[in-house]
Amino acid sequence: CRLKEFLHRCFNRQTNMVLTTFVFILLAVTVTCQEEPVKKPAKICVLQEQSEFCKKMSEDIPGTWQCVIGRDKIDCAKKLSAGEVDLVNMDERAIYVSGKYFNGVPVATELVDGKPHKYEGVALVKKDSNINSLEDLRGRRSCHTGVGRTVGWQIPIAALLTKGVMQPDCEEGDLKAVETFFSGGSCAPGNWSDDPIVDAALKQRYKGLCSRCADPKTCSTDDAYAGYKGSVRCLLENSGDIAFTKIPILMDLLQKDATLPENVELLCLNGTRRTLSSNAENMCVWGFRPSNAFMMNADVSGKDKDRIIAALTDTQILYTPPQRKRPEWYNKVFLSGPSVTGLQLVGKERGNYRSYLGDFINAIEKPRTGCEGPAPEFSFCVTSQDELQKCKDFSVAAKSRALFSAINCVVMTSKAACMEIIKNGNADLVTLDGGDVYKGGRYYDLVPLAAELYGELDASYYAVAVLRSASDVTKLSDLRGLRSCHTGMGRTAGWVVPVGALLQDGSLKSNECNRAVAVAEFFSDGSCVPGANDTKYNPGRRQAEKLCQQCIGDENGNFKCARDSKERYSGYDGAFRCLAEGKGDVAFVKHSTVPQYTDGQGSQALWSRDLLSSDFQLLCGRGGTAPVDGYKECNLAKVPSHYVMTNGNVSPFKRLQLAKCLADASKFFSDTSDLFRLFNKYAEGKSDLLFKDSATALKVAPLDASYANVLGEAFLKASEAVDPKSCMR
Repeated sequence: CRLKEFLHRCFNRQTNMVLTTFVFILLAVTVTCQEEPVKKPAKICVLQEQSEFCKKMSEDIPGTWQCVIGRDKIDCAKKLSAGEVDLVNMDERAIYVSGKYFNGVPVATELVDGKPHKYEGVALVKKDSNINSLEDLRGRRSCHTGVGRTVGWQIPIAALLTKGVMQPDCEEGDLKAVETFFSGGSCAPGNWSDDPIVDAALKQRYKGLCSRCADPKTCSTDDAYAGYKGSVRCLLENSGDIAFTKIPILMDLLQKDATLPENVELLCLNGTRRTLSSNAENMCVWGFRPSNAFMMNADVSGKDKDRIIAALTDTQILYTPPQRKRPEWYNKVFLSGPSVTGLQLVGKERGNYRSYLGDFINAIEKPRTGCEGPAPEFSFCVTSQDELQKCKDFSVAAKSRALFSAINCVVMTSKAACMEIIKNGNADLVTLDGGDVYKGGRYYDLVPLAAELYGELDASYYAVAVLRSASDVTKLSDLRGLRSCHTGMGRTAGWVVPVGALLQDGSLKSNECNRAVAVAEFFSDGSCVPGANDTKYNPGRRQAEKLCQQCIGDENGNFKCARDSKERYSGYDGAFRCLAEGKGDVAFVKHSTVPQYTDGQGSQALWSRDLLSSDFQLLCGRGGTAPVDGYKECNLAKVPSHYVMTNGNVSPFKRLQLAKCLADASKFFSDTSDLFRLFNKYAEGKSDLLFKDSATALKVAPLDASYANVLGEAFLKASEAVDPKSCMR
């Protein structure tokens, strides 16, 4: 190619005869000289918190990597399946999800201390015991690191179930199965649930699983027999007949106590026993926790596959000591942590998710040999296709964590329709705001299971009235004759609280029993009150035209005034959007709505991209205004949060099961989860799917609580005051 450039430079200097010669040479070179193809980088999916490290990686190795941001690993798995990315680094749960549901296959495995797994689990018995087979464990005493932990619970229980030695409990699951099998008692300490109500209820129900702990009453993570070393201590101090731990801990104990092999032996899965030794290779293991793997689309092959693998191998070779010092991004975005010592291509024998996970898959897909019919399951009721998709992702994530056998998703047209099918036993769960909690409890016999939490606040939030900063309104009565934007008829911050405040202020006619009529007359220039045209929320559709006047429906103008996300002015973001786009003079929302959609926080949505919090102010219930961050002093009321509700006639045990699943989901799928994030924004332009975007966790309600208990007397009276059915009594 350099010769070609040289010939071009010579072109204007030669005589015609010489020129002709050069032309022939130039043509020949042009035919044979081809530009080297531009290297196509491998697209790697990373989470938002890894984006800066990924950017640095792509800069340090130009042309090798291109970073694509995923919301969580399930989102990355979808992008992998759609061909939007080439690789994702995943742990064992995400590998299961990617392989089972999204056509992913492992292409390279991380090596931890040179091995293709994170650690291995073993079982110890006393040397003088007469336990010589797995069957001999029946009726004995067991020592576990803790309920739900990998080597102390998941691996051994899955192994015993798979071998058919332990029988599954078809209704109550692992806790009951273990308590029944180890009927001599167990120590399985720790937090069985992060929620104290659920934790206490479970430990009360399955007392045998704490009976061999040093402190059976607390059975906590601080118990002397808790953890890897604690389970061995439980065995040595004769509180149990078998202990489950992992090899690295056992090796450490051997170094500190040379007499250990004189007292305990390994029990192998084939029923034989083996003497302890300092050689880890001689240990017989019950199972292992798989290491992370890079996943790729199973349909990728040929040169594309070679290119993707080359990106992995080139990066590893480039930063293998002593070649070059590993940069910070190496264990932040390329590999999963500092304990990872290398990367190894996956052979055909482990080339799909099931073979890669090996027996660990039994810890996810719990064997139910002998159980008739489907495993216990429950269903979540949703009201839109976007919410349905998030519910399906939740179901997949829950399956990978073995939280519940199955979570089904049921789509209905409204929250009221969800309440109806739950009352009739055709669904189990729905999330409702305070106004709907009242409706669900009073008219559909629903009871509260868990409340949403919002950061530093308890199970409550502030209902606020938002104005433009240029507004001259300074008290509630000044709103007469203006336009209003509401989250939805019957909803807490958008209806119950502001209508109650206007009644208390004397601005609404208290002798007008139907509050819809009174609101329409007060906001005489028109409102957007989603649901006002629905007889489930506004019997007789009184003043529906006026109350829906400012609503706009979906992108095509359909579903105007619908009480869900199909109406763009529905919900917290919708009511604020109604104000921001000039369709209203006041918006009734929650305290966190304005900060969520201003000052660049709402940049994903076109309507909020340029909004500033300084463009808005709060109207105080007692008069006056305040900046939007002054909500604690300037609000309409502090109100109960949204609740997950269920049928009030379910058995106490099913109510506990549902509460446990919700508490576990809150723990495992929080904002720090890589696999799936249950809270925060899920889809661009869509908010509050399953739970409010501002929610940070779930808190289980007392297991005998009623709707009236969680709403409180003041809010209950406010709800009754705006209940349209009160006009019919």
